Amino acid sequence: MTLSFWLNITSLSGEWRNIMHISNNNNNCCNSGDRIPAIWVNPNSTNILIVNDLINNPNQYIILEGIQLNTPIYVTITWNDQTITAYFNAVQNKSFTYPLKLINTLPESYFYIGDPWHHQNNGIEIKNFTILNTVLNQEQLSKIYKAQNVINNMWSYPKSIKDWYIIVQNNLVSKWDRLKINSNSNMSVSFWLLIKNNSPEWNNIFHFTNNNVDCCNSGNRVPAVWVYPNNTNLLVVNDLESAPNQYINITGIELNKPTFITITWLNQTVNTYLNNTLQTSFTYNSKFVSTTDDTNFYIGDPWYPQNKGLQIKKFNLYNTALNQDQIKRLYNGV
Repeated sequence: MTLSFWLNITSLSGEWRNIMHISNNNNNCCNSGDRIPAIWVNPNSTNILIVNDLINNPNQYIILEGIQLNTPIYVTITWNDQTITAYFNAVQNKSFTYPLKLINTLPESYFYIGDPWHHQNNGIEIKNFTILNTVLNQEQLSKIYKAQNVINNMWSYPKSIKDWYIIVQNNLVSKWDRLKINSNSNMSVSFWLLIKNNSPEWNNIFHFTNNNVDCCNSGNRVPAVWVYPNNTNLLVVNDLESAPNQYINITGIELNKPTFITITWLNQTVNTYLNNTLQTSFTYNSKFVSTTDDTNFYIGDPWYPQNKGLQIKKFNLYNTALNQDQIKRLYNGV
């Protein structure tokens, strides 16, 4: 089988903390069938202990090292006959072959995520806990990790997750440091956009500004996106170290037709996608002006009116520049 999950250890503890535990007889330790398998975080450490009961030799273990506090990591463990292999972020951490067979589970085996015998102090967070009825290979693990990594390194606008959100004026969403995006020179934004009607004025979709000013000095737009007056084209504005208020256009959007928009920033290059198709790729001759911790993030800025004609859904920021395959998966809902 294969077991995988995202793990974030937020604090140390002087006690053993259980992540998962399968037991044939609903006992903790240390007889045959008590741990088939079970996983703990070691006391005063971020190391992981994986325990397996072998035939005629219970409570055998291996230790995984290298996890950092407050750093989410994708853990995968495979069991293949007598061999256990563990991976961190799809890179092999340890592989060990026992000399004896592992004890099998029973139909009535107990399965815990957080067992009854070990104290929990809320210092362990898991996400996307999955058990698969097969042994994944390295190529399969890499593909899953890449897909998982996109989803787990993103910020979502809560009001747009399930329903269409009508953009309003002067909607301050957050400060930059709360978004947990490392750099505006290596990030992506994606959202479904529905333009219900044209406006005679510029309508803002989102706007990052270092100094809470609209335009047109360095740091005012890092970046920002508008819908043009009287049509459906989008204006993507970036402030460069060499010159503020530089822009590219996104064209081809139709009225009253939901369209998936993706924009990526990597080093000095901006890529724009309509649905899952690359539309524009432009490389500037200067670096982008960086955001600051105090940068304001608006979805609907204070300087441009809204007429209820712009709606967005599934507005996400990503802590990476998405590639074509990742954008295709997002567009198809995978």
